[in-house]
Amino acid sequence: MIDQNDGLRFEREDHQYFYDGRPVRGVTEILEAAGYVDRRWFTAAARARGSAVHKAVELLARGDLDERTVDPRIIGYVEAARAFIAAGRIDLSVCAVEQPVYGCRGGVEWAGTPDLVGPAFGGEVVIDWKTGSSATAGLALAAYEMATREGRPVARRRLVVELKRTGRYRLVEHKDVTDYARFLAAAREAMRMEAAA
Repeated sequence: MIDQNDGLRFEREDHQYFYDGRPVRGVTEILEAAGYVDRRWFTAAARARGSAVHKAVELLARGDLDERTVDPRIIGYVEAARAFIAAGRIDLSVCAVEQPVYGCRGGVEWAGTPDLVGPAFGGEVVIDWKTGSSATAGLALAAYEMATREGRPVARRRLVVELKRTGRYRLVEHKDVTDYARFLAAAREAMRMEAAA
């Protein structure tokens, strides 16, 4: 089987995806274009906190986190991620951490970067870490799950882990099967809008 991610390139600085040299819309970009994401409610402080937590948890999952460098204001979020990893008995050595993926269905293509993909709770999961609102997480996780499922008959569970500054977390599983069709419809709408512009 050919790994369709072989042709995928992600430029982190500009947050742009390319597949076989041509630009491909990212999951968040698609959801924004379709009106699912309203950035007016994201404060600069919330974005900064989310970015710092996200990077620290990525380093934790990769085994590269230097605890001495963690800002005391976000240590509780990192401890929440650590608690979740322990509770899920997640073997991070076999997980994909922040690995970009490419998906294509019915003439619609997209790319994205799931936070964590691998075994947990006795099955396969796609995980999205959150420190704030997770209103569109079901759709984003559906996009990641479809892209990571290529060649696999069984879908992975879609989990949002809401990290709290108290060191606790809240696990939300997204089971709505219409999320897949809704994401694809959003991607088609984004393509239509781009063609009309």
